[in-house]
Amino acid sequence: MRLGKISIIALVISFLLPLFVFAPAKSVVAGGELELNFAEPNTPVVGNVIRFGGIAANTGDVSLINLGVRIFLSPAINSRLTLNNELKNPGLTELMRDTGLRIDVGDLASEQRTLWSTAYLVEQLLADGDGVYLVGFQFESDSTAIDFKKVAVPFRSSLENEITPVGISLVWPVASEEKTDWQGNLSDETLPESLISTGRLANILRAGQGNQVTWVVDPALVEFLVEAGDGYLLKNQSGELVPGQYSEEVNLFLNSLQFSTQTTQRWALPFANSDISALIRAEANSAFEQVVSIAEPILQEGLGAGIAGVVTIASNGSTPPEVIGDSYAAGVNISIVSDVKYPPIAGTLFTPSGLAEVNTNLGREKILLNDSFLSDTFNTKVNSAEETVFFRQQLLSDTFLLSKQVNDPDRVIVVSPEVYWEPTLESSLVIAQTLTRAPWIRPVLLSEVANQEVSNVLRNPYEFSAVDLAQELPVEHVAEIKRAQGLLAQVASILTDQEPVDNYAKAILQSSSNSFRANRRDRETYLDLIINSLTNTRSSVQILAQGSVVLPGNEGSVPLTIANDLDQNVLVRLSAKSDPEIRFSVDDLGLIEIEPGAKRGVTLEAKIVGSGEIDVELQLLTPAGEKFGDPVLISVQSAAYSQVATWVAAIAFVALILFSINSFVRRRKENV
Repeated sequence: MRLGKISIIALVISFLLPLFVFAPAKSVVAGGELELNFAEPNTPVVGNVIRFGGIAANTGDVSLINLGVRIFLSPAINSRLTLNNELKNPGLTELMRDTGLRIDVGDLASEQRTLWSTAYLVEQLLADGDGVYLVGFQFESDSTAIDFKKVAVPFRSSLENEITPVGISLVWPVASEEKTDWQGNLSDETLPESLISTGRLANILRAGQGNQVTWVVDPALVEFLVEAGDGYLLKNQSGELVPGQYSEEVNLFLNSLQFSTQTTQRWALPFANSDISALIRAEANSAFEQVVSIAEPILQEGLGAGIAGVVTIASNGSTPPEVIGDSYAAGVNISIVSDVKYPPIAGTLFTPSGLAEVNTNLGREKILLNDSFLSDTFNTKVNSAEETVFFRQQLLSDTFLLSKQVNDPDRVIVVSPEVYWEPTLESSLVIAQTLTRAPWIRPVLLSEVANQEVSNVLRNPYEFSAVDLAQELPVEHVAEIKRAQGLLAQVASILTDQEPVDNYAKAILQSSSNSFRANRRDRETYLDLIINSLTNTRSSVQILAQGSVVLPGNEGSVPLTIANDLDQNVLVRLSAKSDPEIRFSVDDLGLIEIEPGAKRGVTLEAKIVGSGEIDVELQLLTPAGEKFGDPVLISVQSAAYSQVATWVAAIAFVALILFSINSFVRRRKENV
């Protein structure tokens, strides 16, 4: 038995031993990375030396030997479409060829890094004439490719080949998606934090400073900045109001924005960057007119400088022609849409101008066309020296080709990101500096474009599709906006202090913002809170009455109580009507003022016609005579008519008895 156990143990050990002795070693990974940290100069011409350099790194676990950087090169590119397609593909494409040039790097141990660089005469490397060249750098060990990078280089073969600078109007939106509630409070610190350090709005502001951009600013944001400078409140998850932490930083941002925008030109977005297309389509005329009409004066007061006008930037690039017409009639000066929505007719290979015309319901109107190639680059995130090189060279190269294509001193290209763009500081700096300072660019302010004559290039009309419509705020949401405005109109009409009304009004307008397009839950929650608050406010002023009232005669007093649970005085009227109206009438009490938190007794002097109970509808009215809140029903009757009815019944009863006695006596006499 013991021998059997020993045999079993030996068998198990003999099975497991090879697993320990011959266990596979940890896998060895070989890899490397090439960084391109500089390309100089940015705009080479004949006679210059062009330099490239960066860092080569062994990122693997084993040494790499005989490393080098092989140079690839494209022919001169003169098509913006070809250039953009090539840059979207980061790899080695068929367009690029091996130059036979190789930079020796040597050997690198694991995790080792080394600098690499090279320099060539421009005519040696870029020999195909003017255009944009793609220069590729293949990091390799012997002939095995490890990593690949490429960069665009614009090239002019001679200074004598002058290029007419292309006009570029760089639009610089400053707006926030975060909204204040009907009390002017924020839900968190997201908006204030975007104004400081490397926050989204801080990056946009810093990059725009000192560059000839056209500032396009949301009045709702500036109004918050002005009011929050003296302190602002947050409503936490428990519903409690707590002080915000960044009042000083808010002040600094506002001061910087005021200073920066005064150096160039300022335009206003519609208030809260409202979705005017959705408002117009759903016939929310009041909200539509307000977001346009209040935009310019609010922004002018907040920035302390004149405003050139109101401009809309189409979300997703498109706006229906009828919306463009109606918005211009309401005070919008310019509508910016994507150039892909109104492309030139066949045979025109580029967009020669930022201006076009569109047939609207009010005739032909000017629109500005946002250059799609350049506007797409606003989504590029730049955080390192290498990314900066690639991005800067892309913008230089694209605008270089653009200037060659346009070749007209009067042409202007409009470039704008989405309103709520989110750049890093480095990417926004590259955009602002490159698109206003490149040698073939003439910076142009938006007003200059708007005042130009439309080019004679014919364009295909854009049909606003069901897909476009589905991206707007839905009709149901706009209907709730109209409902909220109706509730507010009732509440506002009885209040003696209009300050809460302004907060409600602006919150309702904020609920029409384009920022709510993509998030159904956020927009519904935001607007529901406003409507519920307004409904509760309206219910806080009501008639306290029920049951029935008996008048002593056909005239008498009807005592009532009106309660005001608000924190301010209200002014109301009171009406009392029956059906039919001829049976009941009261004297007009005129305006009734009720103090905060008070209940006021009032007496209606009434007249009633006819017998029986009659239902009377009591209704609070605004000072202007409009209905306020829900009606209250009571029943009223006259005691006088009740007494008459009693006497009539008594007389009839006595008469009946007398008649019965008389009949009895007569029958007795007849029987005698």
